[in-house]
Amino acid sequence: MNALNRGNGRTLIAAAAFALATAGLTFGIAGAANAATGHNNTGITNLQVTPNSPATDFSVIGTAGTLSFNSGDGTPAGSVTVDVGDAETWVLRLPEGLKFATTACDSFRTISSTLEGTCAISNDGGTVTRTRTALKSFSAQRDGSQWTDTYAVVSTGLVVGTASATYSPLPGVTTAAGAAAVIPVGSVAPLVVSGAGQADGSGSVPLTGTAEPGAAVTVKDAAGDLVGTKIAGVDGAWSVPVPRGTSSPLSITQTVGALTGTPVTFDVAPLPVWPGLAAAGALLVAGFGGNRLIRRTRKTTHA
Repeated sequence: MNALNRGNGRTLIAAAAFALATAGLTFGIAGAANAATGHNNTGITNLQVTPNSPATDFSVIGTAGTLSFNSGDGTPAGSVTVDVGDAETWVLRLPEGLKFATTACDSFRTISSTLEGTCAISNDGGTVTRTRTALKSFSAQRDGSQWTDTYAVVSTGLVVGTASATYSPLPGVTTAAGAAAVIPVGSVAPLVVSGAGQADGSGSVPLTGTAEPGAAVTVKDAAGDLVGTKIAGVDGAWSVPVPRGTSSPLSITQTVGALTGTPVTFDVAPLPVWPGLAAAGALLVAGFGGNRLIRRTRKTTHA
């Protein structure tokens, strides 16, 4: 090949490389532009947790009910363009004393030509995570106000706390609907352990806190043996003396009617231990550590 041909060859190769690079850049820009765009009214509104009729509350273990919400805000439908892999997610959480039924996710595990829906219940039954992912690019009118999502729940104990729902929209898509909601469920006050006070003349330490007024507050030691029981006052306050020598951590529960709530663990100083045993333990540790120190010193001196 003569010099002219070699030069032309290099020119052609460079031009081809530039064309490929330009095409790649253009494709990359187009791909980025294909990310989800638009507006819809999907979100979380009118969150409710209700027992199934004829039950009027969840005061009996095993009572079935539903968590439901409207997944829109009632505004007109919006237009969205969705790219492959774009996803939206709902996370639902129940309060203490309620769990999602094993069938709660059944109707949300779906697949179509455009979308795949997954739904999972946490190991403790208290949380549902639902995701809907685009299987291909498409444009559509999205009107979340037409949807009501319902999930089956069941009571497992004393219902205390709040239920919540959060929505993460498709990336790049805006929504006027609420992205989260939190509501109280039941009317029972939570069990709170405020702390341990100073020991009295007998060595007992008062353990104090608040609970549902009239609830029976029970304290047990590390072995599960009863330490004491107290009825919470009209203001919810309670105090149970913990005798000297009680093994920790302590387990505290409140009982309202026939239902007992989830135990609260307490293991914070000042703990009620036997002073004599504590002193003996400290002496034993000090003696053991002293022997080790002496031996190491002697070994170092002889070396």
